[in-house]
Amino acid sequence: MKSASTYRAVQAVSKGKLELTEKPLVDPPAGHVRIRVEACGVCHSDSATVEGILPIAWPRVPGHEAVGRIEVIGNGVEGWKVGQRVGVGFLGGSCGYCDYCRDGDLVNCTNQGYTGVQQDGGYAELAYRPTKLDNDSLRNLEMIFRWDHLSRDPSGLGDPEETRWTLGLNYWLSPSTVLKVAYEWDQPNGEPNRNALLIQTAMGF
Repeated sequence: MKSASTYRAVQAVSKGKLELTEKPLVDPPAGHVRIRVEACGVCHSDSATVEGILPIAWPRVPGHEAVGRIEVIGNGVEGWKVGQRVGVGFLGGSCGYCDYCRDGDLVNCTNQGYTGVQQDGGYAELAYRPTKLDNDSLRNLEMIFRWDHLSRDPSGLGDPEETRWTLGLNYWLSPSTVLKVAYEWDQPNGEPNRNALLIQTAMGF
């Protein structure tokens, strides 16, 4: 008999083996919702989970074509409400800091997990899903170190007329918006140094 503190799921436990299990019923973590699954499609790519074709840590609940209703909303979730009907797809979110994310191409994020592969999917009575980008502040930081050799000689082989060093940090506020704080050491030949503290914001669409 199913306990009120668990929910049923079908999970892959080893290559080619599925089993019915009961998983603990918990509240969704921050930034996630808990979904009461109403239906889940069976896709051929689910075999990648069952057969271990993709890198995977068993046990894992397959299923990336789930539909259901939000049952519980975790802390920090905005724009969603209890009872709302939602769908769960294959892509399991985006990191917000890789090159693709910074170009606004979230679909091709190189660090995202896949539903039913790195994250449990919809072969279950319940599913826990993230609702927005990763908010790990440290992961949004990027160190800047640049050395520029500036010359008016088109060949680039002449003596440098100016040497510039830059050291600082980028902080990605969103996939297309960055805040830059840096210090520049600007050393023109024969002239006093022109050092500066820079604070810049750049936005792209």
